[in-house]
Amino acid sequence: SPSMEDSLQMARMAADSGVTDIIATPHCNLPGDGPKNYRSAALRTGFSRLRQALEQEGVCAITTSCGFLALFQRQLSAAVRVPVYTSALLQLPMIAAALPPGKRVGILTADSANLTPRHLAAAGASYCPVTVMGMEHTTEFSSFLREDRTSFDAEKCRQEHIEAALELIRRDPGIGAILLECTNMPPWALDIHLATRLPVYDFRTMLCGVVAALRPPDYST
Repeated sequence: SPSMEDSLQMARMAADSGVTDIIATPHCNLPGDGPKNYRSAALRTGFSRLRQALEQEGVCAITTSCGFLALFQRQLSAAVRVPVYTSALLQLPMIAAALPPGKRVGILTADSANLTPRHLAAAGASYCPVTVMGMEHTTEFSSFLREDRTSFDAEKCRQEHIEAALELIRRDPGIGAILLECTNMPPWALDIHLATRLPVYDFRTMLCGVVAALRPPDYST
């Protein structure tokens, strides 16, 4: 949104309309090429300011979306007093711990060159055995992200995700689960699961756990 007040007003409007759970994903367009922008100090400062403002509005947890924002996990958590979940990568320790010995987590990412050991360390997952497969060379999905298009060929994207997942486990037969780094990938999580027969984790699975923790079910009724 153009300003902090606009961002807060959108959150208020959603609450007034009955929305009780909001995923805050502010965007900042900066000069540069694709995911490299997520290392920007200006973006980190903008996120911190919005989180503080949302906390003052009474939110009980805050999320971002892009997996590369794991780099900001510590700084953003320190800026507020409510839980902050920056990236689907935060699930890595849990996934790795659940796998049999010798199995690894396969990560499908929008850009393998920009998913670095620093991201894994920031997610508390430096020790997790992983194999990474990037989708930066796909024709439809990658161009859709980088060109900021308003439309895309969903079937072509579906095929690209299936092919990438199958290539991932061909390269590493020891893959025991797949984690989707990019928030734009969950629409094809089921297709990946059906093609690989592996558990598939993504931003959505993380949020489901967050919501369940913040709003536990009432078993007394």
